[in-house]
Amino acid sequence: MRFRYFSWLAFAIFASPVFGQAGTGESIDFSKFAETDIAIIFTTRNSDANKFVTDRIPQLVDNKLRSTSRSTINGQTTMRITPVNDPVKFLAKLTQYGRVSKIDGNRVYFAVKKLDLPKVGTDPISKLLFDLESPNGLTQRKAMEQLGKFPPVKDKTEAVSKAVTKILEESDDSTAKEGAAKLIGAWQLKEQVPLLYKLAAQDKLKYTEARRAAIETLARFPDAKSAEVIAQQLSNFFAREAASKALQTMGKVGEKSVIAMATHKDSQTRVEVCKILSIIGAAESLPVLEKLKNDRTLSVRDEAATAYQIVQVRAKN
Repeated sequence: MRFRYFSWLAFAIFASPVFGQAGTGESIDFSKFAETDIAIIFTTRNSDANKFVTDRIPQLVDNKLRSTSRSTINGQTTMRITPVNDPVKFLAKLTQYGRVSKIDGNRVYFAVKKLDLPKVGTDPISKLLFDLESPNGLTQRKAMEQLGKFPPVKDKTEAVSKAVTKILEESDDSTAKEGAAKLIGAWQLKEQVPLLYKLAAQDKLKYTEARRAAIETLARFPDAKSAEVIAQQLSNFFAREAASKALQTMGKVGEKSVIAMATHKDSQTRVEVCKILSIIGAAESLPVLEKLKNDRTLSVRDEAATAYQIVQVRAKN
């Protein structure tokens, strides 16, 4: 009995932060592991389980990673991360997902424990919703791209809405935000449209693609507020093209917001206003275009003159 008690106690000690997580096989002491460039070799041949863990590995590192890569060759997954400033602390966190079975130089052999993952035969939408919970932006975007190919399913809409809301409000990943913006349009999630107003107005360069996706999706919900938000992006060089196309798609509902940008100090913005009004403008646009025909910038004057003629003909008809 004493031997059994001692064995149990030793097992508990070896499951401490400097030993591999308790489980089958021998625990590994990694208290002196000092490699900052780490290769994690998964001994588990379960692609779903390995992907679940690799998606979460960057969040286990306290410092900013310079490089991460993941590859699978002959069924074996390897993930490389660098730099890891506190490798012992990282491995201790990693053991929440399984057991370190071997360490060889900078190579850490890792066995994933049994995880609560979608079972074989789970309906595809439920599996994609599970993937949306991943902290990996690329995994999230791929899941949203696939969800966008399905027609909206009534009993899944609430779950999709919650996932999209969480990503747009909490994620800092531009890739994930881009996918969320597109999915709002694909599933016609009207209640989430206000979240796109903020994204469309983002001025950070890293959100360029996400902002474009928000603008394009807002065009699918044509109302005065969406038009106003989009029109304000005509002055943004990186968003101007998307905003112009969106407003042209929205048509008459965007005319008032476009006219409001006619006095913007940026000449290219005023040029774009003329181009858009030539497509969607009605009689209300004529006074503005008349004024722009005398603009101080030649390109604006030329575009205004052309647009005025087009809109004048349209207004008469």
